[in-house]
Amino acid sequence: VARIRSLGIAMELGGFEPGFVDRSRELADQLAKNRFSTRANEMSARCVHATALLLAGREDEGLGLLDQLIGNGSERARFAKIRWLLEKGRTQGLEDLIVESLEFLRANSLKISEAEIYSLYADFLESEGRLSEALQIRKQALGLCRSFHLFVGLPVEAAGVSRLLARMGDAAGSAAAAKEAEEALAANVPERVRNEVRKTLARLPSARDSGTRTEKNGKVDLQPRSVVVIPIEGIASETSLGLANPTDRSEGGRLVVTGLPVSTSVDEERGEVVVNVANGSADDTTAQDLTLEPGEYWLIRIRLDAGLKPGSKLTVAWEPSPDGEESTSSTILCEAADEGVAAAVIEAGEFRLNPFYGVPIRHHFISAGKETQSPPVRFIASQAARIEVYGGDDMLWCVDAQGNGSLADAGDERHVDFGDSEPHIRLPLENGRSEVRVQVYPEGGLPEEGMTLKLEILAGGEWIPHAEDRIVR
Repeated sequence: VARIRSLGIAMELGGFEPGFVDRSRELADQLAKNRFSTRANEMSARCVHATALLLAGREDEGLGLLDQLIGNGSERARFAKIRWLLEKGRTQGLEDLIVESLEFLRANSLKISEAEIYSLYADFLESEGRLSEALQIRKQALGLCRSFHLFVGLPVEAAGVSRLLARMGDAAGSAAAAKEAEEALAANVPERVRNEVRKTLARLPSARDSGTRTEKNGKVDLQPRSVVVIPIEGIASETSLGLANPTDRSEGGRLVVTGLPVSTSVDEERGEVVVNVANGSADDTTAQDLTLEPGEYWLIRIRLDAGLKPGSKLTVAWEPSPDGEESTSSTILCEAADEGVAAAVIEAGEFRLNPFYGVPIRHHFISAGKETQSPPVRFIASQAARIEVYGGDDMLWCVDAQGNGSLADAGDERHVDFGDSEPHIRLPLENGRSEVRVQVYPEGGLPEEGMTLKLEILAGGEWIPHAEDRIVR
């Protein structure tokens, strides 16, 4: 096994020799006959042999062997085929192969491996000139590297984001991503990766040189479209909105808040706008100028005063510059506090379906007690859906592959130890508060009335609904 691995590493480093073809075949045959070896070891060795055939110019044999291995369930072979076809610029049918790989990883609880397939998909999209899609996918690959502490992949993906933003004309965003890539190189990354990243950063293209025409292929999106907040009496509440620019160009405009007196602050580094809401008249209006770079996402944190009157209503709108698209808005309604409630999820919303990348939903749990974690929590979708749950720091907590509220089914994953072995999660509390982000991927189309996502909490042996979100087309 060690010898076949050393051959594979040598070829990855560009050290191919003609003798590798026969040597890799011999080692694979030996593993096949070794009763102490595993089938996985043999298939891995056959994959190395296929790579040797490809590098020797025997492409038909190499691709044929990879297809045979893919048919036998080798995901490594599928990755090898995708990389080879990408390198050769042969993209016909490649997108389907990449999607099949992602579906396989998800069906087999291999979330950590998704970072690599997202990276390959971003490479494909960029090669096709689909820059805004490539940027969204590359950012997801970067997010997975952060979530799983994949320190080798992190500088590569950050450099990829920098390159894309440079092609799209976002010099400031490109520089910020390049800085993250350079800082990530401080980790103990292989010299090959270090050289690859520095080569990418040294040759950043410009929008003028990229040969890609910038098009208006979407509009700034503000979600959710409506939120209902039921606070705990005497405790300040919080909810969140998301403002995203999925287009290939910068979008300028104003974030306009109407209905209650507010103060706003902007954190450029974190990509956040904080809106502090107080009691007052219903005709107050505050505006905050913003520029959203291509592919940029801003989190709008709405912090509500503890004494806010029931029925208080706040409207947050994105008003683009005169040559922009139509405005979009979200409404936040504060209802009366529940008497006697000491801990609760305090908001629910209505979201529009993002047809490509799932629907991000945020919830805030607030407790008046001193406990360090919430009671058991689960999410249940009204139709089959993949549900990924992340902490406020964007670390992946769990995956519910069926969306049925259990974490004990095929494809489910739990990445955080909550101090028990039950098929659910608990929210860690800091000063009585916790924030959770849920990424929802509905299977198939949505019905006309949309789908719902219930957040339930276990209390007294029963699951009690605390929030219900609706996802619409």
